[in-house]
Amino acid sequence: MNIVLSIFFYPLKFLIHMYISTLRIEVRGKTEFEELLRQNRPVLLALWHNKLFMLPLFHLLNKTRPFQVVVSYSKDGNVPARLVNSHKGFHALRVRHDARHDAASLMVEVVKRGDCLVITPDGPRGPRHVLKAGTLYVAEQAGASIIPFTWKAEKMWRLNSWDRFEIPKPFSKVTVQYGPEVMPDQLKDAL
Repeated sequence: MNIVLSIFFYPLKFLIHMYISTLRIEVRGKTEFEELLRQNRPVLLALWHNKLFMLPLFHLLNKTRPFQVVVSYSKDGNVPARLVNSHKGFHALRVRHDARHDAASLMVEVVKRGDCLVITPDGPRGPRHVLKAGTLYVAEQAGASIIPFTWKAEKMWRLNSWDRFEIPKPFSKVTVQYGPEVMPDQLKDAL
């Protein structure tokens, strides 16, 4: 691990959590999502890549079973992976872009074991908000439903990146939404 990351990681984590604590957050759909988890049903939690800023909220919203968060094995994935691994019950599932079949098999195995898989259906390189076949493949093979997760802030910044990464402005009202359960066959026409 890079020594700079090691030195600055915990202050960075603290700042992110302090920043998020300034937000006025309203959560919708949490009860239905947690009921699926309590029933021990296989679940993929899907959020667009540009919505990843609010990922630290997951450790506050659910404690019922382990979460595996798909993170690129690239250098860009080191900070997010460490952030994910620093929360109890959350683990970064590092996957290589050049080994898609192995990565998909590992994701299916994780979901069948009973962990909730957090995935970005348009990540890691886009195109933005376009569902990739791998998400449906994993859900089908694991017999899992897909729960869309998103958020919207009354005021936010959009970065000049491929995904137009979004960061809510401090003290903004943010509505976090767990969507209704979707089965993979309902999304096949989206490909």
